Amino acid sequence: MLHEFTKEGNSRAREMFEKALALDPSYSRAFSGLAFSHHRDIWLEYTDSRENSVAKCLEVTRAAVALDDTDAFAHMVLGAAFSWAGQHDPRDPR
Repeated sequence: MLHEFTKEGNSRAREMFEKALALDPSYSRAFSGLAFSHHRDIWLEYTDSRENSVAKCLEVTRAAVALDDTDAFAHMVLGAAFSWAGQHDPRDPR
């Protein structure tokens, strides 16, 4: 779904990541995928609220990194989330 590059595909992918988290709330890759879907909403301008999408992307990506600090994909999405939020200094607590 994510690879369709459509608003509908992104939405369906998000639903699947949310279902995966309902089954296993400790599955960091589902958090990463969920965060990436929010990143895609911002990047492809699918979101109705950029601010909400940035906040959600940060929230779920932080959860992914907290669950698996070795996941490079989670760190990549976290970097993108910080960039969307204008937080270019990783020590900035915002």
